[in-house]
Amino acid sequence: MISTKELSVKYKGKEILKNINIEVLKGEFCVLFGPDDAGKTTLIKCITGFKKGFSGEVIVDGKYRYVPDEILLMEDTTVGEFLNEMAYLNKDTYKRNLQEQLIQLFGVDLSKLISDISYEDNKCVQIIAAVSAYPDIIILDEPMNFMNNGKWMIWLEFLKRLNNAGMTIFITSEIYESVLHYATSYIAIKEGEIIRTGNASETKLEKVISIKGGNSEILLKHMKRVSAGKNGMQIYSYDGDMKELAAILKESECEDYIIENQTMEENIVGDYTSRI
Repeated sequence: MISTKELSVKYKGKEILKNINIEVLKGEFCVLFGPDDAGKTTLIKCITGFKKGFSGEVIVDGKYRYVPDEILLMEDTTVGEFLNEMAYLNKDTYKRNLQEQLIQLFGVDLSKLISDISYEDNKCVQIIAAVSAYPDIIILDEPMNFMNNGKWMIWLEFLKRLNNAGMTIFITSEIYESVLHYATSYIAIKEGEIIRTGNASETKLEKVISIKGGNSEILLKHMKRVSAGKNGMQIYSYDGDMKELAAILKESECEDYIIENQTMEENIVGDYTSRI
């Protein structure tokens, strides 16, 4: 379990975090969402002890492993040597068979110097070490940085398997859409303030579609009419599959349409801008 109470951080007179109160329960897969400079990394560093000088309280109940958003900078160490060192430091819980499985899955070369591998492999090696230590809690700060989408999706599947087995997962992300389907809960942060928390399954990513003409009976079977738009357009919301949407629009014989992706940030924090 992770919790903070009235956690605040100031730097040169500026409030970086403002009275943060969060709780990540045991067994959750929680995602901390927010735009760049929202305070995500500062919050994570307070939780993991890498940031000092804050006010308030932080509680982490359980053994955790943390992977920062930076890459490893090690000049004369091979991947294999680094993983062996991590295995030694976590010998009570380290799972060598899990490490080997992940090495094969991601094609990591143990003989290469860490300074010679790609940023993507560097990030994978860090997560492999953290996961193989098999802690109670995995904390990952922007883990998709430096990774292509395909490899990140494989990691998400694997992290979800660990979560289903009881491990608590807490990650930060700016990429809302890909993570939402795996999370059990979310925390939204903007400009150093927590603006919303909730159950991830209750938050839908909708497409806002402006449609001109077309058979409204067909359209309303698959989407909701929101309002009348400009130039004869009708505005609908749709949360289904995009391939199915193309077929629906074709069947309706509409004259024209415009699809606007409504991001997770807009869904979660859209009301925030109206308050400032």
